[in-house]
Amino acid sequence: MHRLIAVLALFGGLVLAGIGVNSSASASASAAPVPVTPETPEAAAVARPEIGPRLTFERTGHDWGKIWDIEEQVTTFKFTNTGDKTLVVEQIKPSCGCTTTTLDKLSYEPGEGNEIEVHFKPKGVGRQTKRISVKSNDPNQPVVQLTISSDVTPFVRVEPLAIRFADARLGQTKRALLHFTAADVDAVVQSVRPVGQLAPYLDVKFLPLDPSAVSEGSRIPITRTIEVTLRDDAPWGPSYGAVDITVVGKTDPEGPTITHTAKVTVSAVVQGELSVSDNLFRIGLVEPGDDFSFTVHFEREGGKEFSILSTELERVPFRMETTVTPANSESGRPGYDVTLSGN
Repeated sequence: MHRLIAVLALFGGLVLAGIGVNSSASASASAAPVPVTPETPEAAAVARPEIGPRLTFERTGHDWGKIWDIEEQVTTFKFTNTGDKTLVVEQIKPSCGCTTTTLDKLSYEPGEGNEIEVHFKPKGVGRQTKRISVKSNDPNQPVVQLTISSDVTPFVRVEPLAIRFADARLGQTKRALLHFTAADVDAVVQSVRPVGQLAPYLDVKFLPLDPSAVSEGSRIPITRTIEVTLRDDAPWGPSYGAVDITVVGKTDPEGPTITHTAKVTVSAVVQGELSVSDNLFRIGLVEPGDDFSFTVHFEREGGKEFSILSTELERVPFRMETTVTPANSESGRPGYDVTLSGN
């Protein structure tokens, strides 16, 4: 009798235990899911993906609108490292020499930022857009392009902007004309002078005004003409210089007086009996280790025969050599090809 009770009791315990387990599972299934929050152990166990450094600018473009070419323009581009790793600004490269940039440091921790200061010296005339490439270790966008735009009005408009005496001969003079117009009708020309290597061999003078271009009481800017002469004592070979035109005036009748210099570049290639197809060996961009070569052709005036006795290279930064080969020109005149090659 006692055994039977014990067995029943044991069986009853197993049944009760089974009921208890089933009740617990049922309760768990019917309960609402517990949200996972950053404070819960489940969230802490899940690793967040790394973002890396992120270069984020507040803006990537600036437009000054209408500006004069006499004043330097300045703007700033603010940025922040919105990533979770150290940001390194590796390079800032403007697209032209008229644009410069300033940045006082290159490394930025997450959340840290700074601003790139951009200075623009306007040249030329009309609508212009310049670009600044910002290179960083941002894996998502390694290079960001910033743009600056403006509509430039020259205080002194000059045409042409460059004079080239390409076919000058020893002992002969060459002339060219340039025209300039000051925006201020009351502007005064302070000086016109040649500068640079070619200056000793250049003469400049104003030509008389055309009476039909001047009317009494007119407030329209007048165009003046300057004659530029390459003198007959200019030396053989290439020479370079400029003509500076300095004008004093105002951009606004109520504004300050401005002194502004417009520059016209001047180049000359003076040749004697011996002429050359190009006064430069124009190699261009070459990758390190790549071969390069460029050939120029020499011939004598009138197709007369001559000899090239020697060639010499000066201040050569890497391996280069010249080769001289007899060759006729396209017109059949005898001459020589001189080839510069290297790697």
